[in-house]
Amino acid sequence: MIECKTEQHIKICGKEIATVQNAARTIQQLIDENIPELTETIAQPTLVSFQISLENCDPLSWLSQQASTTRLYWSDREASYEVAAAGETDRLFAEGEPHLTELILELQRRLASSSEDIRYYGGLKFDSSSPADHDWKPFGALLFVLPRYEMTKSQHGNTFTINLVIQHGNEVEQQLLAEIQTLQTLCSAAPVSSQPLPIASIRTDSPNQKEWQEIIDKSIQAFDSGCMEKIVLARKTTMVFSEELDPIRLLKQLKDVVNRAFHFYFQFDGTPGFIGATPERLYKRIGETIFSEAVAGTRPRGNSPEADLAFAEDLLNSDKDVREHQFVCKSILDVMDELCTDIQSPAQVSLLKLARVQHLYNKYSATLKKGYGDADLLERIHPTPAVGGVPKKEAIRQIAALEPFDRGWYAGPIGWLSRNESEFAVGIRSALMMKNQLHIYTGAGIVKGSEAESEWEEIENKLGSFLAIQQVNGTENA
Repeated sequence: MIECKTEQHIKICGKEIATVQNAARTIQQLIDENIPELTETIAQPTLVSFQISLENCDPLSWLSQQASTTRLYWSDREASYEVAAAGETDRLFAEGEPHLTELILELQRRLASSSEDIRYYGGLKFDSSSPADHDWKPFGALLFVLPRYEMTKSQHGNTFTINLVIQHGNEVEQQLLAEIQTLQTLCSAAPVSSQPLPIASIRTDSPNQKEWQEIIDKSIQAFDSGCMEKIVLARKTTMVFSEELDPIRLLKQLKDVVNRAFHFYFQFDGTPGFIGATPERLYKRIGETIFSEAVAGTRPRGNSPEADLAFAEDLLNSDKDVREHQFVCKSILDVMDELCTDIQSPAQVSLLKLARVQHLYNKYSATLKKGYGDADLLERIHPTPAVGGVPKKEAIRQIAALEPFDRGWYAGPIGWLSRNESEFAVGIRSALMMKNQLHIYTGAGIVKGSEAESEWEEIENKLGSFLAIQQVNGTENA
């Protein structure tokens, strides 16, 4: 494990605004200019960040040219912040059933002396108590990295940053000169290919439709016995393609067909990549202010304004979907009552309208009480009844028993932390990429009165974002 034991952070910003084409020369000059001062200044392990401003940039195009075995991408739902990253300067990794509070506190210790734009990106396994299968093992129960190279595009400007740990001043010149040698290749960018994806020739569902019926029947029995009120059950759809997939091209096409979503890609050490476009924010923290959401219930979008309104009204008046949504609302408010003050909640439910589906939606804000932080929020909020169930512990136990696969990071918290801010989305509408295979994960909320066939169709609707890419590329989706 790479470990950054820095006690301080030095951030060096260039004054010149560069283009992507001359970024290598600009940052090389910035490094050269600062070698003498850094040699004299650094007497202990120090995180040093070199940052230049860019006129314009396309982080995804830049990422497509990076050969690093660790590649990350994150863009928020409002399209106000986008980052692509390659390589690692620091890593925090845990397997088994880690002590979440201790690990998040360790991340906060590493961030304590850094500037606000230093962020660790990563996520957590949905259920750390369940065994990890081979495909998910590299992701562990928790994994966060501080990227080595970052290209960021936001409403505040565009930047390219290199993060390095320098142990002592006498290593500065050698380390920075070695870094300069990689810059020309590192700063290259080219448009993401618009060529069609390979053809998907095989599709399998786990569970299949017959097995899905049996699992739903067992869930209904648990409701009848009184041990559960809701459970969210997922399906793993595996698509096999005619050749190896390009993850950046897939992500670009996913962004083209899915709006109002957190788009993400995580690949560590050349392992399988976790990719997706989730509509659901777990929470966002700005200082002591917390924002969270309740998202549940699903209907497709209509192909006309009248049809769309009919679907929306059906959703708003569905007893089953309203009950599902109320479980999520209550769960979030219970956490806020415990951890927060000044809770703001809406008077009535609204709708979150996405490209292909729409959901019941409530937005909440509150002020975190003194002494509480990200570890408390992650432990208390995750998993919400939107991806787990009610009661939480029994639903998680039943999910492990009923689902014939390991969820891994699917439906787990994914996002980033900085010194004073953090944001986590729920890792749904997602897939695990493995060479020429794509394992797509989708789920449906099950309550008393749910019907297996309609829940299967709901999952098909949610799967539509990935299937739409196949339709765009002229393949069959069945």
